[in-house]
Amino acid sequence: IGSHGAASEAGLAFLFERNGATWLQQSRFAGESTPASARLGQPVALRGASAVVGVPAETNGNGIEAGSVYILSVEGPDSIV
Repeated sequence: IGSHGAASEAGLAFLFERNGATWLQQSRFAGESTPASARLGQPVALRGASAVVGVPAETNGNGIEAGSVYILSVEGPDSIV
């Protein structure tokens, strides 16, 4: 789940796991050096054990607010890469 308004709009992404009727937070992802207003988690796509998390306003080697994307995969019960 993306939360692009969190942390001064730098944004966060959360991984939840369903256990019966309850959803439990397993992980929180904040990006490597995501600045304020980058909006990490505004776009999110899921497929199988992977999530694509967009950062539409992140500045990088391609320019100011060029944007970035992170691909997160669940590799096991205690490993998210």
